[in-house]
Amino acid sequence: MTTVNVNGINLYYREAGSGEPLLLVHGTGFNADVWDKVIDAFARDYRTIVYDRRAYQRSQGKLPARADYAHQQGEDMAALLQALNATPANIVGWSAGGAFAVHATLMHPDYVKRLVLFEPGLYALRFMLKDYPFLKDFIRLYLLRLIGKKQATAVSFGRMVSMYQDGHNSYDQFSSEFRAKLAADIDMAFAEIPAVLAGEPKPEVLGTQIKAPVTLLVGEQSSLAMKKTTENLAGILHNAPVIRLPDSNHLAHVDQPDLFVKAVKEALAQR
Repeated sequence: MTTVNVNGINLYYREAGSGEPLLLVHGTGFNADVWDKVIDAFARDYRTIVYDRRAYQRSQGKLPARADYAHQQGEDMAALLQALNATPANIVGWSAGGAFAVHATLMHPDYVKRLVLFEPGLYALRFMLKDYPFLKDFIRLYLLRLIGKKQATAVSFGRMVSMYQDGHNSYDQFSSEFRAKLAADIDMAFAEIPAVLAGEPKPEVLGTQIKAPVTLLVGEQSSLAMKKTTENLAGILHNAPVIRLPDSNHLAHVDQPDLFVKAVKEALAQR
């Protein structure tokens, strides 16, 4: 197991390939293994790096306080790139990983060449409240946690983020090992969800201070809330280009890895 010490903790990481650095950042409740189906394809063209964020799976550290959470995640990301001599990097941030990639870019703009954000969920709350199916699942998730059903909570979380609008679900394809890792990190997921909301930068900050080119990805089968959130963020970022992934949901890199890699490479090739 390979680790690097940053900000006083050891972060697990692995890399493959050579060329321009490409950092893939996982979302809430998941870990570096969520990129297993795409890392080799990216490594054909890029020095591809994945890691477990602070306190997830093989990485050390305690979860930061809510007020400092997003800032610390961004600092960890920047410190990792610096320690690996991988700046400036292209960063692909998925879900909350995308939100934290934005923080890293705001704090260390010279470390980032280009951002690709796959449904990062920034400013999502008002859209979630209007998306009844998503809201229903979200309330059920918190009720299960409230009554102490940890395993059921982990399954409910996995299915909520993995749903397709047509009713089928990526969770059904997860291995037992993958599901076990989701369950092991469920407490961190619940700590992270409100921290993402609390750490959102003001929209005008993104509109004026993000200088790196940004491309957004969204699955056509993702929840209505995620699609609306992506459209809203594109507007904040001065009509940043949006690549729509046909027949894909929030886990396109797991369910449709070839399509996901093609879309990211298209985004990175834009000038």
